[in-house]
Amino acid sequence: MAGAGHVVVGHDGQRSFVRRLRAESPLCLRAPRHTPGSAAWIMVGSLGGGLVDGDQLALDVEVERHAHALVTTQASTKVYRGVGGARTRATVGARATLVLAPDPLVCFGGARCTQSTEIDLGDDASLVLLDVLGAGRVARGERWDFHSLDTCLRVRRGGALVLDDGLALHAADGPLRERMGRYDALATLLLLGPDAGVDAALTNVVARSWGAAETLVAASPVTGGVLIRLAATTMAALLADTRTLVGPSLAPFGDPFRRQPSNCRLDSSSVAS
Repeated sequence: MAGAGHVVVGHDGQRSFVRRLRAESPLCLRAPRHTPGSAAWIMVGSLGGGLVDGDQLALDVEVERHAHALVTTQASTKVYRGVGGARTRATVGARATLVLAPDPLVCFGGARCTQSTEIDLGDDASLVLLDVLGAGRVARGERWDFHSLDTCLRVRRGGALVLDDGLALHAADGPLRERMGRYDALATLLLLGPDAGVDAALTNVVARSWGAAETLVAASPVTGGVLIRLAATTMAALLADTRTLVGPSLAPFGDPFRRQPSNCRLDSSSVAS
Protein backbone atom coordinates (compact mmCIF):
# COMPACT_ATOMS: atom_id res chain seq x y z
CA MET A 1 0.00 0.00 0.00
CA ALA A 2 1.32 3.45 -0.87
CA GLY A 3 1.48 6.06 1.87
CA ALA A 4 2.82 9.60 1.51
CA GLY A 5 3.68 12.32 4.00
CA HIS A 6 4.73 15.96 3.82
CA VAL A 7 6.28 18.07 6.59
CA VAL A 8 7.33 21.73 6.62
CA VAL A 9 9.29 23.11 9.57
CA GLY A 10 9.55 26.88 9.91
CA HIS A 11 11.23 29.40 12.20
CA ASP A 12 9.55 32.51 13.61
CA GLY A 13 12.71 34.26 14.76
CA GLN A 14 12.69 32.60 18.19
CA ARG A 15 11.81 28.96 17.77
CA SER A 16 11.29 26.20 15.23
CA PHE A 17 7.78 24.90 14.69
CA VAL A 18 5.88 22.48 12.45
CA ARG A 19 4.18 24.66 9.88
CA ARG A 20 2.56 21.85 7.90
CA LEU A 21 2.01 18.14 8.61
CA ARG A 22 0.13 15.72 6.38
CA ALA A 23 0.15 11.94 6.09
CA GLU A 24 -1.73 9.31 4.14
CA SER A 25 -2.33 5.81 5.49
CA PRO A 26 -0.46 3.64 6.29
CA LEU A 27 2.13 6.35 7.03
CA CYS A 28 1.65 8.15 10.37
CA LEU A 29 3.28 11.39 11.50
CA ARG A 30 3.33 12.79 15.03
CA ALA A 31 4.42 16.27 16.10
CA PRO A 32 5.17 16.46 19.85
CA ARG A 33 4.06 19.68 21.50
CA HIS A 34 6.87 19.70 24.06
CA THR A 35 10.36 18.67 23.03
CA PRO A 36 13.85 19.05 24.47
CA GLY A 37 16.26 21.29 22.64
CA SER A 38 15.72 23.77 19.83
CA ALA A 39 14.38 21.45 17.13
CA ALA A 40 10.81 20.75 16.11
CA TRP A 41 10.35 16.97 16.29
CA ILE A 42 8.54 14.76 13.79
CA MET A 43 7.98 11.12 14.69
CA VAL A 44 7.32 8.70 11.84
CA GLY A 45 5.40 5.43 12.08
CA SER A 46 3.07 3.20 10.11
CA LEU A 47 -0.22 1.51 10.87
CA GLY A 48 1.29 -1.93 10.28
CA GLY A 49 4.10 -1.37 12.77
CA GLY A 50 6.57 -1.45 9.90
CA LEU A 51 6.64 -2.31 6.21
CA VAL A 52 4.24 -5.10 5.33
CA ASP A 53 4.17 -6.78 1.94
CA GLY A 54 3.40 -4.18 -0.73
CA ASP A 55 4.02 -1.06 1.39
CA GLN A 56 5.79 1.80 -0.39
CA LEU A 57 6.09 4.82 1.89
CA ALA A 58 7.24 8.29 0.82
CA LEU A 59 8.11 11.23 3.08
CA ASP A 60 8.99 14.78 1.98
CA VAL A 61 10.53 17.13 4.53
CA GLU A 62 11.16 20.84 4.06
CA VAL A 63 13.23 22.67 6.68
CA GLU A 64 12.99 26.40 6.11
CA ARG A 65 15.74 28.97 6.61
CA HIS A 66 17.20 29.00 10.16
CA ALA A 67 14.85 26.22 11.34
CA HIS A 68 15.88 23.08 13.22
CA ALA A 69 14.07 19.78 12.61
CA LEU A 70 14.56 16.34 14.13
CA VAL A 71 12.92 13.41 12.34
CA THR A 72 12.86 10.11 14.18
CA THR A 73 10.58 7.10 14.76
CA GLN A 74 8.62 5.75 17.71
CA ALA A 75 10.24 2.32 17.48
CA SER A 76 12.36 0.19 15.18
CA THR A 77 11.02 -0.19 11.64
CA LYS A 78 10.18 -3.84 11.01
CA VAL A 79 10.22 -5.13 7.45
CA TYR A 80 7.97 -8.17 7.28
CA ARG A 81 8.22 -11.06 4.83
CA GLY A 82 7.46 -9.75 1.35
CA VAL A 83 8.39 -6.62 -0.57
CA GLY A 84 8.47 -3.17 1.04
CA GLY A 85 10.16 0.15 0.50
CA ALA A 86 10.56 3.66 1.89
CA ARG A 87 11.71 6.91 0.27
CA THR A 88 12.68 10.12 2.08
CA ARG A 89 13.36 13.45 0.36
CA ALA A 90 14.41 16.56 2.26
CA THR A 91 15.38 20.13 1.51
CA VAL A 92 17.23 22.12 4.16
CA GLY A 93 17.35 25.89 3.85
CA ALA A 94 20.21 28.27 4.56
CA ARG A 95 21.54 28.07 8.13
CA ALA A 96 18.95 25.38 8.91
CA THR A 97 19.62 21.97 10.46
CA LEU A 98 18.05 18.58 9.84
CA VAL A 99 18.62 15.66 12.21
CA LEU A 100 17.43 12.43 10.59
CA ALA A 101 17.74 9.74 13.25
CA PRO A 102 15.24 6.88 12.94
CA ASP A 103 15.37 3.80 15.13
CA PRO A 104 17.01 0.69 13.64
CA LEU A 105 15.70 -0.99 10.50
CA VAL A 106 15.03 -4.68 11.20
CA CYS A 107 14.39 -6.98 8.24
CA PHE A 108 12.58 -10.22 9.07
CA GLY A 109 13.26 -13.53 7.35
CA GLY A 110 12.11 -13.49 3.72
CA ALA A 111 11.96 -9.68 3.49
CA ARG A 112 12.92 -7.70 0.39
CA CYS A 113 13.44 -4.04 1.20
CA THR A 114 14.50 -0.88 -0.63
CA GLN A 115 15.30 2.41 1.09
CA SER A 116 16.31 5.69 -0.54
CA THR A 117 17.18 9.06 0.98
CA GLU A 118 17.84 12.26 -0.98
CA ILE A 119 18.76 15.51 0.74
CA ASP A 120 19.41 18.96 -0.70
CA LEU A 121 21.30 21.36 1.57
CA GLY A 122 21.29 25.14 1.31
CA ASP A 123 24.17 27.48 2.15
CA ASP A 124 25.65 26.72 5.58
CA ALA A 125 22.89 24.17 6.25
CA SER A 126 23.75 21.26 8.54
CA LEU A 127 22.83 17.58 8.51
CA VAL A 128 23.07 14.86 11.14
CA LEU A 129 22.00 11.54 9.64
CA LEU A 130 21.95 8.19 11.41
CA ASP A 131 21.04 4.95 9.64
CA VAL A 132 21.09 1.73 11.70
CA LEU A 133 20.49 -1.82 10.48
CA GLY A 134 19.86 -4.84 12.68
CA ALA A 135 20.41 -8.51 11.81
CA GLY A 136 16.75 -9.43 12.40
CA ARG A 137 14.93 -11.17 15.25
CA VAL A 138 18.16 -12.39 16.82
CA ALA A 139 16.44 -13.60 20.01
CA ARG A 140 14.50 -16.06 17.84
CA GLY A 141 17.63 -17.25 16.10
CA GLU A 142 16.88 -15.19 12.99
CA ARG A 143 20.12 -13.55 11.85
CA TRP A 144 20.54 -11.96 8.43
CA ASP A 145 17.78 -14.18 7.04
CA PHE A 146 16.17 -11.59 4.74
CA HIS A 147 16.30 -11.97 0.96
CA SER A 148 17.63 -8.52 0.07
CA LEU A 149 18.20 -4.96 1.21
CA ASP A 150 19.13 -2.08 -1.10
CA THR A 151 19.76 1.40 0.26
CA CYS A 152 20.68 4.63 -1.50
CA LEU A 153 21.82 7.91 0.09
CA ARG A 154 22.42 11.02 -2.00
CA VAL A 155 23.25 14.43 -0.56
CA ARG A 156 23.65 17.64 -2.55
CA ARG A 157 24.63 21.14 -1.53
CA GLY A 158 23.61 23.95 -3.84
CA GLY A 159 22.86 21.37 -6.52
CA ALA A 160 26.36 19.84 -6.39
CA LEU A 161 26.62 16.19 -5.37
CA VAL A 162 28.40 15.77 -2.02
CA LEU A 163 27.75 12.09 -1.33
CA ASP A 164 26.37 9.15 -3.32
CA ASP A 165 26.38 6.09 -1.07
CA GLY A 166 24.55 2.79 -0.91
CA LEU A 167 24.39 -0.69 0.57
CA ALA A 168 23.37 -3.89 -1.18
CA LEU A 169 22.91 -7.07 0.84
CA HIS A 170 21.51 -9.95 -1.21
CA ALA A 171 21.23 -13.55 -0.08
CA ALA A 172 21.56 -14.52 -3.75
CA ASP A 173 25.19 -13.35 -3.63
CA GLY A 174 26.00 -15.77 -0.80
CA PRO A 175 24.60 -16.58 2.66
CA LEU A 176 24.34 -13.31 4.55
CA ARG A 177 24.79 -14.94 7.95
CA GLU A 178 28.20 -16.27 6.97
CA ARG A 179 29.26 -13.07 5.25
CA MET A 180 28.34 -10.88 8.21
CA GLY A 181 30.24 -13.09 10.65
CA ARG A 182 29.82 -12.14 14.29
CA TYR A 183 28.30 -8.73 13.64
CA ASP A 184 24.60 -8.20 14.34
CA ALA A 185 24.29 -4.46 13.72
CA LEU A 186 25.57 -1.87 11.25
CA ALA A 187 25.35 1.92 11.31
CA THR A 188 26.11 4.83 9.02
CA LEU A 189 26.57 8.26 10.59
CA LEU A 190 26.85 11.32 8.36
CA LEU A 191 27.72 14.74 9.79
CA LEU A 192 27.77 17.76 7.47
CA GLY A 193 27.82 21.48 8.04
CA PRO A 194 28.82 23.97 10.75
CA ASP A 195 26.30 22.80 13.36
CA ALA A 196 26.71 19.04 12.90
CA GLY A 197 29.37 18.53 15.57
CA VAL A 198 31.96 17.17 13.12
CA ASP A 199 35.00 18.04 15.24
CA ALA A 200 33.54 16.51 18.40
CA ALA A 201 32.71 13.26 16.60
CA LEU A 202 36.19 13.00 15.11
CA THR A 203 37.73 13.67 18.52
CA ASN A 204 35.72 10.78 19.95
CA VAL A 205 36.77 8.49 17.09
CA VAL A 206 40.43 9.26 17.71
CA ALA A 207 40.21 9.09 21.50
CA ARG A 208 38.37 5.79 21.69
CA SER A 209 40.08 2.43 21.35
CA TRP A 210 38.00 0.71 18.68
CA GLY A 211 38.03 -2.71 17.08
CA ALA A 212 39.39 -4.74 19.98
CA ALA A 213 36.02 -5.45 21.55
CA GLU A 214 32.44 -5.28 20.30
CA THR A 215 32.53 -2.44 17.77
CA LEU A 216 34.49 -1.61 14.63
CA VAL A 217 34.52 1.96 13.32
CA ALA A 218 35.84 3.68 10.20
CA ALA A 219 35.69 7.40 9.39
CA SER A 220 35.98 8.93 5.91
CA PRO A 221 36.18 12.62 5.01
CA VAL A 222 33.30 14.14 3.05
CA THR A 223 33.23 17.70 1.74
CA GLY A 224 32.16 19.77 4.74
CA GLY A 225 31.94 16.84 7.13
CA VAL A 226 32.57 13.19 7.86
CA LEU A 227 31.03 9.78 7.14
CA ILE A 228 31.41 7.23 9.96
CA ARG A 229 30.56 3.54 9.65
CA LEU A 230 30.18 1.14 12.56
CA ALA A 231 29.72 -2.62 12.91
CA ALA A 232 28.96 -4.21 16.26
CA THR A 233 28.38 -7.68 17.65
CA THR A 234 25.17 -6.52 19.40
CA MET A 235 22.63 -3.79 18.79
CA ALA A 236 23.07 -2.56 22.36
CA ALA A 237 26.80 -2.04 21.83
CA LEU A 238 26.26 -0.27 18.53
CA LEU A 239 23.66 2.14 19.90
CA ALA A 240 25.82 2.93 22.93
CA ASP A 241 28.87 3.67 20.81
CA THR A 242 26.84 5.61 18.24
CA ARG A 243 25.37 7.76 20.96
CA THR A 244 28.89 8.49 22.21
CA LEU A 245 29.83 9.74 18.75
CA VAL A 246 26.67 11.66 17.90
CA GLY A 247 25.72 12.89 21.38
CA PRO A 248 27.52 16.26 21.11
CA SER A 249 25.87 16.83 17.73
CA LEU A 250 22.38 16.15 19.08
CA ALA A 251 22.67 18.06 22.35
CA PRO A 252 21.35 21.39 21.01
CA PHE A 253 18.40 19.78 19.23
CA GLY A 254 17.24 17.06 21.66
CA ASP A 255 18.41 13.48 22.04
CA PRO A 256 16.27 10.83 20.28
CA PHE A 257 18.08 8.16 22.30
CA ARG A 258 16.28 9.49 25.39
CA ARG A 259 12.66 9.83 24.51
CA GLN A 260 9.75 10.07 24.41
CA PRO A 261 8.67 13.71 24.15
CA SER A 262 5.30 14.26 25.76
CA ASN A 263 1.94 15.17 24.25
CA CYS A 264 2.40 13.71 20.77
CA ARG A 265 -0.45 14.33 18.39
CA LEU A 266 -1.29 12.37 15.26
CA ASP A 267 -1.77 14.45 12.13
CA SER A 268 -3.37 17.15 14.23
CA SER A 269 -5.88 19.46 12.61
CA SER A 270 -4.19 22.32 14.45
CA VAL A 271 -1.29 22.03 12.00
CA ALA A 272 -1.97 23.40 8.54
CA SER A 273 -2.48 20.72 5.94
